[in-house]
Amino acid sequence: MFDSERTQIRDAGRGATIRLYQLKLPIWRIDVQFLTHYHSDHTSGIPDLWLTGWLESHFGTHKAPYRVIGPTGAHDAIAAFQRHFRQEKADGMRSLLAQRFA
Repeated sequence: MFDSERTQIRDAGRGATIRLYQLKLPIWRIDVQFLTHYHSDHTSGIPDLWLTGWLESHFGTHKAPYRVIGPTGAHDAIAAFQRHFRQEKADGMRSLLAQRFA
């Protein structure tokens, strides 16, 4: 769901970032992610959505916090994703800096 001022996405299954790209909807425009439940066909795209949002491009470059609203446990689920992928982001940034300053 999106309009000129707000963009909300409900669930994020496999291929969510591809569908957003096909709609010409940049990830940085997503204001809030709603989760209806925790089946994998509704959540497996969350890491890709979150990680792709870090890319410095017209499609990524998400500056605002990634807000999620969902059923009981949503905060813990997203915190687990963040803990898991924090190292990947750090490693990627170190690699990128090494390439830029080599």
